[in-house]
Amino acid sequence: MMMHLTNNSDGYFENVWAWVADHDIDDPNNKQVTVAVARGILIESSDPVWLYGTASEHAMMYQYNFYDTTNTFAGMIQTESPYFQYAAATESPGLPCYYRTFQQ
Repeated sequence: MMMHLTNNSDGYFENVWAWVADHDIDDPNNKQVTVAVARGILIESSDPVWLYGTASEHAMMYQYNFYDTTNTFAGMIQTESPYFQYAAATESPGLPCYYRTFQQ
C-alpha cells in the first residue's frame, strides 16, 4: 500500500504523487515487471481530508479506495492502471496476476 489514512487521521494533501515504476524502460517490448505494488491510497478517515491535485498510479488492486470515510474532498485526482496489461486481445482479463513476469 502506498498511503493509508486511518480512521482517526486528517490532513491536507496537495500535489502528492503515489507511483510505482512497474515497467522496464530498457525493454522495448515492456515484458518484464521488476517492481509491483498491490494497493494505492486507502482512505478510512472520518476527520477532514483534502486531496487537491493528487495522483495514485500503477497499483494492481485499486488506485484510490474510500472506505467508510466522511468529510473527504478529492479534486483533480489522477489515476493510471499498471503497465503490464495483456498485449494480445483476450475474451476475459484472465487469472489474477499479483506479481508475475510475462514471457513470450
